[in-house]
Amino acid sequence: MTDAWFLSEPIILCRLPSHTSHKLQPCDVLKIAYREEIERLYRGGSNMIGKQHFTLLYDLARRKAMNSRNTTSG
Repeated sequence: MTDAWFLSEPIILCRLPSHTSHKLQPCDVLKIAYREEIERLYRGGSNMIGKQHFTLLYDLARRKAMNSRNTTSG
C-alpha cells in the first residue's frame, strides 16, 4: 500500500451547520443519557456516585443513547 492509497477510496464529505453539530454528536447523546442516569440515582437517595456505579449507569445510558435512530442520525 502506497502513501496515496486514499486517492482510490471513495470519500464522502459532510458539512454540518455550526449551530447544529452539537445535537448530532453521538457522544453528546450518550453524555446526556449518562447525566440523566446519575440524576435519577441522586433523586433516589444516593449522595455519591462511586466506581461501583459507573458500569451500571454507563450501560443503562448506552442502551438508551446508542439505538439505531441515534447512530444513523449521528
